[in-house]
Amino acid sequence: MDDDSKTVIVDAKSFALDVADKSPVRTVRVDARPPRPELLAMLPGGSAETASALRLVRQRLELRQPLGQKLLGVVSPRAGEGKSVFAAQLALALSEAQRARVLLVEANFQAPCLAALLGVEVPKHQGFSVQLARRMQNRNDPWIELALGPSLHALLEEPGIGYAQTLYSTHFLQALFFLAPAYDYVVVDGPAVLGSGDANVLAQGVDALLVVARSEVTRGADLLATMQQLGEHKPTDLVLLDVPASEHRT
Repeated sequence: MDDDSKTVIVDAKSFALDVADKSPVRTVRVDARPPRPELLAMLPGGSAETASALRLVRQRLELRQPLGQKLLGVVSPRAGEGKSVFAAQLALALSEAQRARVLLVEANFQAPCLAALLGVEVPKHQGFSVQLARRMQNRNDPWIELALGPSLHALLEEPGIGYAQTLYSTHFLQALFFLAPAYDYVVVDGPAVLGSGDANVLAQGVDALLVVARSEVTRGADLLATMQQLGEHKPTDLVLLDVPASEHRT
């Protein structure tokens, strides 16, 4: 480890928390083996058209980075509109060819899916909300991040083990603010907006919001209600998925 580094890298297979180690962040190498790699356009076998669209989104975000937009929240009106897939795709696009250091954060604690989507095994009891719960018990364990690649790290939920209420603790926003300086971008896969105030909590901690909607699936009334609930406190962009080719504009 470099003298000025705040990160210790260990291998997941031999992972064990050493309470004597005072490093505030540990990075654990894991294998990502997506069961459906075609969903993640930046991987081999993905859609070339989607990859091109993601690079365009990346270009627009890169232009805004000098404005301080590095903490990006990804939400959708309701579940099932492609939000989590897009968040993973965006993180891959931003970190492509190691052009930027990216942290992918799972904050949809009610219905997490990124570990399954990416084919990642989260070390036991090291899901993000479990780590937050330990902070709520006044434990100051190091943060455990998963290294999915040389420039892409993640805080994911362990399937079947989580504490949804930690989203409302002060430790959630504190974690984002503490970890963000080590990265060029932090992509947060947030909850669906309608039906709860979870997305509004996330909105307090990010620099910009990307609202994902799916063509011919997302209802216009839901999209309007989403924008009204989120308000105008943060820069907000609409990402429309599965637009028919006949509607594309050059």
